[in-house]
Amino acid sequence: MHTPKHAINGSEAPRPTGSGSANPTRAYPDSVPVLWQLQVSHYVEKVRWALDYKRIPHIRDSLLPGLHAVKTRRLSGDTSTAPVLTLEGRSIGGSTRIIAAIEERWPQPPLYPEDEALRRRALELEEFFDEELGPHIRRAFYHEVLPRPELVVPLFTQGRHRAPRALLRAGFPVLRVAMRRRFEISAESAADSRAKMVAAMDRLEREISSSGYLVGDSFTVGDLTAAALFYGVARPPEFPYPMVAVNDLPDSWREFLDLLAQRPGGQWVAQMYRRHRGPSAELTTGDINKAPHPDAANGQRTGHHEPVPNSQTAFSNLTHPPDRLPVSTTAAGEHDPA
Repeated sequence: MHTPKHAINGSEAPRPTGSGSANPTRAYPDSVPVLWQLQVSHYVEKVRWALDYKRIPHIRDSLLPGLHAVKTRRLSGDTSTAPVLTLEGRSIGGSTRIIAAIEERWPQPPLYPEDEALRRRALELEEFFDEELGPHIRRAFYHEVLPRPELVVPLFTQGRHRAPRALLRAGFPVLRVAMRRRFEISAESAADSRAKMVAAMDRLEREISSSGYLVGDSFTVGDLTAAALFYGVARPPEFPYPMVAVNDLPDSWREFLDLLAQRPGGQWVAQMYRRHRGPSAELTTGDINKAPHPDAANGQRTGHHEPVPNSQTAFSNLTHPPDRLPVSTTAAGEHDPA
């Protein structure tokens, strides 16, 4: 397992690309996509990776767990989970639908194979890992760390001002009860979720082809989804936010993750991050008003070698009203940080 750096979360939604709901998004320019996120969410990581891979300049706005549901429903009109992407004044909820919209709007470099059969295969793998891995890695993780607020609160408040941190610490006992109820967390369900994680790793290893990818001979949404949802196993240094330090993890959980990380599938996840999780395309605070139109990325060589404005701390200096802060994910079927 990699040395201390980052954490875990996740789940998924229907595939069709909806039109989203019109909603103003603070003072952000309409020409720049805004990703409303929970920093440690697996499903948010899927979308961040897609945006960065395609070199699409974008803004990231982190939400506060629990209160995030109000914001995301107000934005999207049909979901109370993160991620939500606001694109040209309209908001789309759910990582699968968001990536479909990104792929349609910015097709280069492609995440969907051109060949129809390969595309179906990539989408089927995306759905499998969304449904059979995401909810389970989230449940198993929270079962281990929810008893320790000193580990969980920093995951949601990275880069935040003092007031939101204090708010989350004060409200954590209530949040913990809500998360256990929403994610159906118990010793028995967590043990079952560990077994599901092992089964998902088995499936991943069966799917890795001689090319090193899951579908065809190039990186697709299938590879992205499997790697993003397993990031908490490989703990890749390319993941953009801090995780719980390895030595702070409960012993049984650390040992379980170590076994998965040492498997061929765990090593494959780390390799996908090294090869394809390039520099952030997030805009810095100073870049927002002078940002190039995101179309500037379309049709150009993008993905993982060209430098771009990188600011993982861009919004630590922005003023956030009390309805927001970093979060995690939700219950079965999609991500929703409690």
